[in-house]
Amino acid sequence: MKKVDPQPVLRLLFFPLALLYYEAVLAIFTGTALWHKWGYVVAFSVAIGLVFHLVASAPSTAKWSKRVGVLLLVIPALWFITEALIWQSFRVFMSPFFMGENAEGVAGSYALRIGRIVLSGLPLFAVYALPSIAYLLLHKRVPYVRLHIGRALVVVLAIALTQGGALAVIRLDNRALVPDATYYGSGFLFDAAVPRFGLLSATRLDVMYALFGAPT
Repeated sequence: MKKVDPQPVLRLLFFPLALLYYEAVLAIFTGTALWHKWGYVVAFSVAIGLVFHLVASAPSTAKWSKRVGVLLLVIPALWFITEALIWQSFRVFMSPFFMGENAEGVAGSYALRIGRIVLSGLPLFAVYALPSIAYLLLHKRVPYVRLHIGRALVVVLAIALTQGGALAVIRLDNRALVPDATYYGSGFLFDAAVPRFGLLSATRLDVMYALFGAPT
């Protein structure tokens, strides 16, 4: 019986697991009830992680794949750290557009506290750096193989099924007084969406609705 090579599977699962790790650290650090909707968080982390896998597997050389992969890990990590520190200080999750519109006022009002806030978050930087370190080790020990079209189509199908399945559950689950579909659509609030759908999905929705308008 032919043995299954675990290396492609390890590469395939790396980004979904890394993003799920980011969400778990945020939930633990903030003490929020992030996992009361754990199914959505897992599904959306897997879908976004598979998209990252496709992007990191597109370059023709291992060097560029490594660079792209590290960027795909570092940028979200910095966003998670920012939101964790904001929540620690203000007990609220702030959307990227709200931050952009109010950056000057916040910086002026809390200039003296910013340094202390950043220093208090140094352990977070270390914790969120672990997936990037693991990714570099993965590239060093596991030979890079560019994703061919067949496997890419399978990954795209997995993304569609994972994302579509989560959205279907959101649309169909009307048991709560305020259904999750309301928080996902017409009643979207960033601070309420993060504990339900995860930070990455809440950020995606915030950007999408800011650019194209929220559904009515």
